[in-house]
Amino acid sequence: MNQAEKDKLIYDMCMTYRHDFGLQKEPNDPPWVAGMTVNERKALILTMRQIFENNIEPLLSKYKGDTNDISSETSN
Repeated sequence: MNQAEKDKLIYDMCMTYRHDFGLQKEPNDPPWVAGMTVNERKALILTMRQIFENNIEPLLSKYKGDTNDISSETSN
C-alpha cells in the first residue's frame, strides 16, 4: 500500500468516526458548533494512524502474503 492510499484510508477512518471531521471549528466557538479544531483533527489523525499501523496494516500484510511482515515471521 503506498502512502497516498494509506493517508486516504486514515482520512476515511477519521470521517467514519467523526462525521464533522472535515468542518473547521475555532477553539473559542460554542460547544454546539459542528466541526473540529486543528488540534482536535491532528489528535484524531494520530489516533487513527496508530490503529491502522498497529492493527489493520499487519492484517493486510498477512492477507496479501507479505513476507516482510514481522508478525507473520514470529507467529510460526
